[in-house]
Amino acid sequence: MCYHSIPIFCMIGKNLYSYLSGRACFMLYIFSCTILFGFQCIFFREVVMVVRKYPAVLLLLVCCIVSACSGTTNFTHVEVPGYTGDNSRTSLDWDGAYKGMLPSADGKGIKTVIILRKDGTYLKESRHYGEQRGVVRKEGLFTWSDNGSSIRFSGDDADAESYLVGEKQLFLLGSEGFRMTSDGGGTYVLRQISGRAVADVPLESTMWRLVELDGFAVIRNVADATGAYLVFDESEGLVNGSTGCNRFFGSYRVDASAGITFGSIGATMMACPAEIMEQERLFFFVLDTATGYEISGETLVLSGPGQENLARFEAEMP
Repeated sequence: MCYHSIPIFCMIGKNLYSYLSGRACFMLYIFSCTILFGFQCIFFREVVMVVRKYPAVLLLLVCCIVSACSGTTNFTHVEVPGYTGDNSRTSLDWDGAYKGMLPSADGKGIKTVIILRKDGTYLKESRHYGEQRGVVRKEGLFTWSDNGSSIRFSGDDADAESYLVGEKQLFLLGSEGFRMTSDGGGTYVLRQISGRAVADVPLESTMWRLVELDGFAVIRNVADATGAYLVFDESEGLVNGSTGCNRFFGSYRVDASAGITFGSIGATMMACPAEIMEQERLFFFVLDTATGYEISGETLVLSGPGQENLARFEAEMP
């Protein structure tokens, strides 16, 4: 008889559970069912007789269950502060130099170097691939987007550029804010070539290795391991270095407005391959016509009377 009553209690429990809330009420229900089940299995006949004789007992038990379940369970609402996720501006080491190829109208591309600094300034150097023209320099301020994922250079709307800042790379964005893609479906990416941007190194006591003349990469002389370079001696006002073929020496003078002039230059008279000699001639021409200089991080640029870039050097501490 006890086993036949199990489905009955399961059905009652299923119906009552939908009305029960709170742990105390549910435990009271389990306790009540256990008592009833035990009475039925052990004293079934006696229980039936008691209930028939004293129906108030069953009524009292039902009232206790209803009373226990009629209470209201209170829940405390906890405000969870909004989570501010990491973004490129806060979680990446984005300051530094980036290099890559950007699109051009003729389809050949533009070799581009961009330097981003923590103070919100940038320097951009670009040169059309395969064309005989100098490096175009542009610098100014940049601003971050509201979500900290992209930057925008200062300037007119037509000239302002935007880049999505990724892990050690910059993605060129179009006017609609989407990544620009090439005809082949690839994106235009500048990849980081150095870590954090460094402070400007001093003009003097630094070996400035020549890397670019009139927008063209310097040709290395296989017979001269040192290559072309400049070293300024502030105490004597002298400059010395190498063209990649011959050693030279002379004087120089700088002023407070970043102007620079070189005096007479003397050099050795070694003979080198024709292309190296032509490069030497151009190097001496730069030293003869340079009127200004600018240092950005570890880069030195000599400029001419029209502020055109004549030569670019990279610092190498002697």
